[in-house]
Parts: sequence; structure tokens; C-alpha cells
Amino acid sequence: MPAALSKCLRLMEEFRQLEPDLPAQVIHAFLVIAAHPGCTYAELKDRAGMSKTSVGRAVQYLGTTHRLGKKGLALVHVKSSPTDARTKHCYLTAKGERLVERISYFIEGAKS
Repeated sequence: MPAALSKCLRLMEEFRQLEPDLPAQVIHAFLVIAAHPGCTYAELKDRAGMSKTSVGRAVQYLGTTHRLGKKGLALVHVKSSPTDARTKHCYLTAKGERLVERISYFIEGAKS
């Protein structure tokens, strides 16, 4: 198996350990937030090519409380803008940062 494909499969397994049925759209949202800390919902919508509703659902899934009151993954937290409370910024939690570290480790290898 090509190394790149093996790394992609490992990436998916990291997310499946958190939630076996995690939608790909939620994984994509997480990766965009990880790559662009502090991005707004509007920026996430544009970068991920998702609808406004899908962004809201994905961020809820990645946050502490997911739809219908279910427990979220706690990988992302949202802060309101200090200048406009309607604007929300997305950041990784410590748990989200640890996931990024694990993903980076097996994609890039150990850093010296």
C-alpha cells in the first residue's frame, strides 16, 4: 500500500476512535479549524464549502454539546467576537490540540 494512502487511513482511524460514525464533513470542519485557528463561521463556511447550517451542526458536533443535547467531541470551542457578539470564532480545545499533535506525528514523523 502506498505510504500516503496508509497515512490517510490512519487519519480516518484517529477520528473513528472518537466516534465510529463521524461524518466526513465534521472531520473536514475540524481540519479547517485546526489549520485556521480563530476562523469565523463565515470563513469556515467558505473554506470548507459548507452551508451555514452544516457549519453550525459541525461546530456543535465538535463542541461540547451536539444536536438533540447529545455529548459533543469537545475538540473545538467557540468565542464571540469582542466587537460583535454575532460573530463567532472557532478554536481548538486542549483535546483538539492533542489530536492534531497525534495526526501530525504519524503524517510528518517524529521531530528531532
